[in-house]
Amino acid sequence: MSKLLSYLGIFICFVFISCGESKTPPNEQQSKDGTATTGSIDQSEVHVEEYKVIPVEEIDKINQTITEKHLTNNDEIMRLYKPEEAAPGKGYTYVIKEINSQDSTSTLVSLNIDNNNHESIKSIKVIMSIQTKDGKPVVTQIKESYKCWEGKGHQEWSAFPCA
Repeated sequence: MSKLLSYLGIFICFVFISCGESKTPPNEQQSKDGTATTGSIDQSEVHVEEYKVIPVEEIDKINQTITEKHLTNNDEIMRLYKPEEAAPGKGYTYVIKEINSQDSTSTLVSLNIDNNNHESIKSIKVIMSIQTKDGKPVVTQIKESYKCWEGKGHQEWSAFPCA
């Protein structure tokens, strides 16, 4: 009888976890054409269970560098924040995609890195919000999520660090 109750409890927990609320950004729309590394963001690519929000102090440093280097291209801004590996391993991918908001003054830029060279982090997903203020790009928010290599932590997207 106690085994039956245990299985029932696990089943109920699974059902509640599986029925989670979607956290898709409300300003998602069609993508704009761009370079070879730019494309549209699929709904499944934007939906990430948990994000680590990057501190404002780090975003302020990025914005200062954007101003100093006169950067205007969203790909360049994302590469400034999270550069591509210099010596990538087998199967490494680095894909930047962007999407316009309804008011055309802000853009969501997504970066997906898979088969990362890091010993514990397999994949990284970055969502960066860039607004245009006085004709210049300004990063307003950055969120990250991680997948770990097998044996190094979680294999699902999470804000928690890998071991």
